[in-house]
Amino acid sequence: METKYCIRFTGILQAGLSHEDVVTNLLNLTNLDREKAEALLSSGKPRVLKKDADLETAEKYRTTFEKAGMVMQVERMDATVPPQPAAAKTETVQPTPLQMEPPAQQPPANEPPPLRRNVPENPYAAPKADLKVKTETRGQWLNEPQKVPASQGWQWLKSAVSMFFERPWTWMGMWLALILMTFILNIVPFVGIFCSGMLGAVLHGGLVLAAQAQSNGEQVKVSHVFLGFSHNRNQLILVGLYYILVIFFSMILFGIIGFGAASGLRLSDPGAMSAAFYGNMSLFLIIFLLILLLAVQLMMAYWFAPALTALADQSALNAYKLSFRACLKNWAAFLVFSLALLIAGIVFLIIFASVSGVLAFFISQKGSFVAALGPIITMAILGIPLASILGLTIFTGFKDIFYTSA
Repeated sequence: METKYCIRFTGILQAGLSHEDVVTNLLNLTNLDREKAEALLSSGKPRVLKKDADLETAEKYRTTFEKAGMVMQVERMDATVPPQPAAAKTETVQPTPLQMEPPAQQPPANEPPPLRRNVPENPYAAPKADLKVKTETRGQWLNEPQKVPASQGWQWLKSAVSMFFERPWTWMGMWLALILMTFILNIVPFVGIFCSGMLGAVLHGGLVLAAQAQSNGEQVKVSHVFLGFSHNRNQLILVGLYYILVIFFSMILFGIIGFGAASGLRLSDPGAMSAAFYGNMSLFLIIFLLILLLAVQLMMAYWFAPALTALADQSALNAYKLSFRACLKNWAAFLVFSLALLIAGIVFLIIFASVSGVLAFFISQKGSFVAALGPIITMAILGIPLASILGLTIFTGFKDIFYTSA
């Protein structure tokens, strides 16, 4: 019969690491969220993390949690101590390599087993938290974004195209689900915009989790788009809420400025409106530049925010800060990336215009209803794959900037 092992957290942290350090490491190395990680460490008591494990699994758990900064024990569940002859009673029984303490039947002289006092009544009970070791993005996570060469901007797009064509229908299905759900919510006046923003951030979190799974060789399904609901959901919702709130209050601010600039004008007189516009050209230009500057900064802050929240378990505010710093530090790479997208956009417009022109010709000849829907169908056929690839570039860029090679 195969020997089974029990993996136990002693309740002690490794020397030199603070409570917060270990919590952060757990967020990066396991599927625990912050609340469960805090609960695991807060009691300071021994706790069984897994029982009935084989040797390979036990070593994997011990390595992972010791890497996080926890002092672990791995014990044979069937370990027993045979009766000792009278002449040998004074000998100390040496623990096996996986026994991190002597057997309970023969503790060292003058040294009580302190850990036994705090062991729960049922030490082999299954843990309440999901302590499954997370499949990581290959490489070492960086707490701060690194600067990459400008040419990497092209590599992000190239890698995203490659990932898309590995599972094109799956990615198009995920993006179609995202587009339909957010579109339906946007129909609801006012409240729908906020709900759409929050839902969009959660679904974007699911998309990057799906990209991570595919990058690690796992099977990806359309249902992966909903993974954000089960992984750091609350922070993803806050990412979307902050985004919508910034847009909302910015629109109010610039609306007030624009209203003040247009006050006193006779809106019914086109000539007066035209003269006022040209007379205040500098003011309107400043307003336009301010809007553009705010939009770029907001996009920089949001670009990696869902990925940082979903993959690195960052809080919403910290994700915004890290994303902004990553974009600012890698402005050259993003410039190359933007130029590549511009070229792709021009190609898309050429194809779209050509197909629409052909369909318009048939509409004028036969008046076909199906042909009238041609531009919409063409936009969907070309637009959904492009949206999928663009979404994947967020993951490829994130992995390039926030991870080092393994």
